[in-house]
Amino acid sequence: MAGLTAVEFKPLVQNWTQDFQWTMSIAHADFLNTITTWFQRATGGTAANLFSEAGDISVGLLKRSAEMLVKRSEPTTDGGSEVLLYGIIRMGYVAGIESTNIFMTGYLVFYFIAIAMLLATMALKFGLPAILKTNRAKSRHTFGAQVDWQNFMRGNLCRIAYLGYPQFCVFSMWELYRRDSAAEVVLAITIWLIMTIILGSSTFRVFQHVRSSKGLSGTLTYPLYFDPACLTKWGCLYVHYKAEAYYFIVPLLVYTIVKGMIIAFAQHSAMAQAIVLLIFEAGFLASTAIIRPYMDKKSNTFAITAAAINFVNAIFMLVFSDIFNQPDLMTGIMGVLFFLYNAIFTLILTVFLLIGLFYAVQLKEPNPGSQRFYDNRASYQSTKGLIEMENRQPDELLALQEVVATAEEYHQQQRPYSPLGSSVKSNSGLHLDLSNNMSSESRWNIDHGHDGSIYNVRHSAAPASPFEDPIEPTLPLIPSSSGIPGRRVKE
Repeated sequence: MAGLTAVEFKPLVQNWTQDFQWTMSIAHADFLNTITTWFQRATGGTAANLFSEAGDISVGLLKRSAEMLVKRSEPTTDGGSEVLLYGIIRMGYVAGIESTNIFMTGYLVFYFIAIAMLLATMALKFGLPAILKTNRAKSRHTFGAQVDWQNFMRGNLCRIAYLGYPQFCVFSMWELYRRDSAAEVVLAITIWLIMTIILGSSTFRVFQHVRSSKGLSGTLTYPLYFDPACLTKWGCLYVHYKAEAYYFIVPLLVYTIVKGMIIAFAQHSAMAQAIVLLIFEAGFLASTAIIRPYMDKKSNTFAITAAAINFVNAIFMLVFSDIFNQPDLMTGIMGVLFFLYNAIFTLILTVFLLIGLFYAVQLKEPNPGSQRFYDNRASYQSTKGLIEMENRQPDELLALQEVVATAEEYHQQQRPYSPLGSSVKSNSGLHLDLSNNMSSESRWNIDHGHDGSIYNVRHSAAPASPFEDPIEPTLPLIPSSSGIPGRRVKE
């Protein structure tokens, strides 16, 4: 985006920023120029003719005193005229694109990328069964048995919108300023609104899902990272953030919109554009450094470094706007520094990307001594269900406790000589051991025998029951008449 500003750049800085304009879907192709020129003329616009008039006019790319996007001066001594270009038009001219075709070129290139991504997704959908059949042993943990393709396609649309949003935040706003033709203005408004609605509604759904699920799970991690539907549809917005900072989606989208507006609407004033960008980049750097929203320390380091480089770039652009009236030698030295630190950071980032790609391609089966961990979301859900069941056990076992108390009373009536102890054995062979209170944190152990078999139901220590325990837990154990140890009854 720095190369799209109206600030004057030295040739080294200008060439460096021009090398990355393909990331904004700006690519030269003769057939694209033909199509976009025809479309503009067919919709009532007037196409620019800088390239066709290159023999009759003098094109100047660097001039600090320029105050218009395209400025034509008086005819020169050889009968020609001079055109001064900067900002987005300068970028398009260096790329070999007419100024009136810049928006439509980016529009068509973006649609080509989006269609290619959708076709790749469809190929995966229809080719997945064949992949699972040929390599089922290795792919059963990579692909689910049944993929939710509806949510998968929604997630891809969200990714595509997220990919092209910075581009159209600049070029759509700039087209509203330029108004090359009525149809192009309509396309600019439509594509920006569609992307904004997709990203805005997805962000709202994420917030709504977290708010509705946090009360059930008690944590942000479960609804964000253990819910397959949420992760598939909207995971591209927050998956690189830690759970507590998922809301950083909103500051990043606002940052993209405002920065695009600053670049698009301030093309006529390089100095004002540089000042506003400097203030804005300083605020974003401070918020990133304070919140540190990313998942780990390495990601936060890269994010803070990138924000710091954008801030330093804004400082350099302010100097390049000639606000300090510095000598040309100082401007040239700062241009070399601008190129060096941006190139070093880009090289480091590329090296880390290639290393990660290498490990992803070369990684095969783990070492025999290591244990492989797979997706444990199902086990997490089942564990959560068991915990909830255990938390409900005290209420569910109250009825059984009442049954045991009734059985002890009946046994006392049948055998008055035996003190009411903790062991009750009926004629049917049922032996109820009440040596410990009932608990939600223990298991039921049932032992089976033959004649005179004992069904032993035991529980470990538990919190106090709302019903009064008929057994006194503080008294020592005493032998009962049946020879089985027990405890005395409360007096």
